[in-house]
Amino acid sequence: MKGLGVLVAAVLCIVPLTAFANLSSIEALITVSDPIVDPGGPHDGWYLYEILVHWENLAYGNSHWDLILKCEAADGAHLVEFDVPAGYSKDNAPYPEPPYSGALPWKGSFDPSGDPQDGSGKPAIKYEYDEQSGEPGTDGYGIFWFYSNIIPEPYDPVAYPDVFLVKIGGPGGGSIIYANLDDGSVYPSCEVIPEPSAIVQLLFGGVLLFHIRRKMK
Repeated sequence: MKGLGVLVAAVLCIVPLTAFANLSSIEALITVSDPIVDPGGPHDGWYLYEILVHWENLAYGNSHWDLILKCEAADGAHLVEFDVPAGYSKDNAPYPEPPYSGALPWKGSFDPSGDPQDGSGKPAIKYEYDEQSGEPGTDGYGIFWFYSNIIPEPYDPVAYPDVFLVKIGGPGGGSIIYANLDDGSVYPSCEVIPEPSAIVQLLFGGVLLFHIRRKMK
């Protein structure tokens, strides 16, 4: 996770839900790398997004959480990929670090049509814990990451509120909590890095136009 750049912070103080005795809180901090330089590699030119999540005093553990994207829809050009596992968490402990011994592994997925729990239909980057390895507690720390060709941009909380969704377990199907990212945050935009072939076409078109103009003089 080297070369990580701009820091993003999302902090939510949650009003106690029905029968919740303690004030709950969720914090999410996102960093994004400069474009990856790995010629011939699968993520060359892409961005590495890393997310630190800290939760306290939840009545129940969270079953999953989403980063909801701003786009109304995502097509095949919007690419998001994950390592396996795509993140780790620990209860009542500092953020997990390599080699992640004793940490709970999580898996990542990208749903261009959105998470049904959200209902907005906007694309969602989703993280779920590995049920075979355990489950998260009511207090914990997690580190998660994904690779994407989606270009980051400054986050506008007025235009795009409630982009962080946390599903908490419990009776009756549990509860859903939303949070904003703080002002000045970086957030995946709808723009993607141009494919190398498109760049070549643009360059070729520019050179050809320049050549034609020179011949016309």
